[in-house]
Amino acid sequence: MPNSDNSFNISPADSAVMVTTPLIEIAPSETINSLSWLDHSPSCIAVGTSSKWLRIYDLRKARSPGRAVYAHSKAILGISCDPFNNEQMATFCDDGIIKLWDLRRFSEPILTLNTNSKGLAQIGWNSIRSGILGSLSKDENVVKFWDLKGYQNFGEGSSDIPVTKRCRTHSAKETLSSFSWHPTNENQLLTLTSIGSVEVTTLNETVPISWSCHGDLATGYGKFVMEGSVFTPNTTGESTSPDICNVMINRAKKGYSLDIQKNLDMSSDDLSPELKRMWVWAHTVSRNNNLHPCNGIRSILFLKIVDSRGQATSPISLPSLAAHSRKSTVFYNSPARKLCLEQCGWSYETDPEAFLKQLEQQRQYDRAAAIAVFHLDIRNAVLSLQRSASVSHEPNFLFVAMGLSADTTDNLWQDSYTQLRSQLENHPYLRASFLFLCSDGLDNYQEILNDTNISLFDRVAFACRYLPDTALREYVEKKMQQTVLSGNLEGLILTGLSGVGADLLEKYVDRTADVQSVALVCSLVPPSLFNDFRATRWVESYRQLLDFWQLWHERALLDIGRREPNRPPKAQVYARCNYCNQSLALSNLLPNKHTDQYRTRTNATQCYQQRVSSCPSCKNPLPHCALCLLPLNCLLPTYSTQTSRAGNYESNPILNNSTSFDNWFTWCHTCRHGGHANHILQWFQTHPNCPVADCSCQCLSL
Repeated sequence: MPNSDNSFNISPADSAVMVTTPLIEIAPSETINSLSWLDHSPSCIAVGTSSKWLRIYDLRKARSPGRAVYAHSKAILGISCDPFNNEQMATFCDDGIIKLWDLRRFSEPILTLNTNSKGLAQIGWNSIRSGILGSLSKDENVVKFWDLKGYQNFGEGSSDIPVTKRCRTHSAKETLSSFSWHPTNENQLLTLTSIGSVEVTTLNETVPISWSCHGDLATGYGKFVMEGSVFTPNTTGESTSPDICNVMINRAKKGYSLDIQKNLDMSSDDLSPELKRMWVWAHTVSRNNNLHPCNGIRSILFLKIVDSRGQATSPISLPSLAAHSRKSTVFYNSPARKLCLEQCGWSYETDPEAFLKQLEQQRQYDRAAAIAVFHLDIRNAVLSLQRSASVSHEPNFLFVAMGLSADTTDNLWQDSYTQLRSQLENHPYLRASFLFLCSDGLDNYQEILNDTNISLFDRVAFACRYLPDTALREYVEKKMQQTVLSGNLEGLILTGLSGVGADLLEKYVDRTADVQSVALVCSLVPPSLFNDFRATRWVESYRQLLDFWQLWHERALLDIGRREPNRPPKAQVYARCNYCNQSLALSNLLPNKHTDQYRTRTNATQCYQQRVSSCPSCKNPLPHCALCLLPLNCLLPTYSTQTSRAGNYESNPILNNSTSFDNWFTWCHTCRHGGHANHILQWFQTHPNCPVADCSCQCLSL
């Protein structure tokens, strides 16, 4: 009962009974330093002696010597039984070593833990969370906690495994003398200092975090696991960019690959305008036999194609049109500049009406009108704007069309354009059209060339048409440096897939982390033509990502698209003999032309073919089909067929028809059983398991 001063009287109400004779005596000749009852067996007790022995006694067998093991190098100071495993206990001594014992294999410890502390005073298991052991040393203010769950239940062959890394610690201000786990809260601890103060401490839980291959995030807290998609609430009202990993996965699933036309057909939600323009450039280059992705405009103009003796650019004076009363409009023409215009998508002079119709189908009416004006084709420009007004119902386009057909040299017209210019801020191409018609020299073109609202393709094409050699070189070099530094993919039209182009792509990857688009554009050309270590690294990284996302079909399409043209793919799998381990490659199966087996005929289509039923090296038979039990014979081409591999692979009918797919042998990569391809396919149409008797392999599910 509590007293008036809030203290308790723990004195017994009755007089104490003195016990002088023990019921059972154990280890009478040794000093016992520690003991602990076994939870699963109330009649058994574990004893630690000063002579370094760990003994277990069954009190029901008083005369039995019990089980004993030489446990430590010093006296055993403490024993603690695992509350989650009745067969395990931990012991410690003064040298800082804790050992974990399994009563089913009591001859040696299953785990040795070095606490790196001298003078251990106490150990204790967490009674709520399994595998957590706490330790406390003398004259220290730190409780160390060890996660031994991963080291328990090793088996027969693993013993005395050292552990030196602790999972976490708790530090107090004063020297600790004892600690105790909370009976219901796994993260709370009761500590007692040397001056007698008691403190309840809450331990900070280590939160594990893991990303899934599909962009989901999983985290754990105690016994709970939370998993889901990552979503950041937008409280500022600003637009946020989605995670690039999710973007790349969605693109790959929607068919984002080396198919350029399919990439162009993707919605604007999947591809940014920058990526759209990059694939437009790739589409233009792929359709023109005179262009190549490795050659940019810089190399076409100044490095490879232009010849200073016969193909230098030359100015040509274009007579003025009567409607504009212009004296002359100078433009420049050469074979190299013509190629540059084609690479920019300006094939206007070939068929103007078809060119404008294609742009109008893409609803680019103002761009179509501007390109027509840049070619001084005012009539088609006006017609294009009229069609735009009828479709989009914008009356401003009609006024612009009327303005284009007026006399641009008249002062009243130029004053009207100055007032109209502020109303064309949202139409950069129409503004550039009026500016071009009002200009009277090279200096006035700079505003058009530096207008970032106009596509770089169109600005470079305008420069290739109206700038002289020196000014064109300076403009191309300047824009190339700007696009490389900013990582703008439009700059590929200037650099091509070259060393400078790789610098541009590297900046783009650093800016967006979009390794997918970079790997695809690098794969447009064979590795032998674009041999840059960065391109190889980007492609390999994307291939690994596709494997990580389990998009193996997309990975296979990428590998097929990167194959060298007119070159057979390299063999990746070789069949070997089960007896001598010799490869059954074609070169090993072919007969030597100096032996009697070698035969030839004059007609290549009637070449002698032979079936091989045994290994050419050890003469042992080849494996048998698991279904028809016949040997997996190889259909052997002749020497003339084999030598034709150096020629045209795709046009060789002998090599293509030398082996039927039905006779190919295939096998499971798990159980190694197999047979003829046709038989295996027929079997798995109705059976999910292996056709070999007594084999439980589920080959179809692999």
